[in-house]
Amino acid sequence: MAGRALYKKLVADAKKNITEISPQDAAAKLKSGEAVIVDVRDKDEWDEGHIPRATHMSSGTIELDRH
Repeated sequence: MAGRALYKKLVADAKKNITEISPQDAAAKLKSGEAVIVDVRDKDEWDEGHIPRATHMSSGTIELDRH
């Protein structure tokens, strides 16, 4: 149960720094160039389908860049 409590705390802390928007607002921002969608799924999942105009960057690549 401690793992679940930690997960919930991490999510709650992250949400303090995130502004959520609707899918319609996200689509409008993407279309206008005001936003970029980064898909961090594995390449095989990306190849199965993704949001048009999204950029693929695996989470492993992001993790490597952090260190």
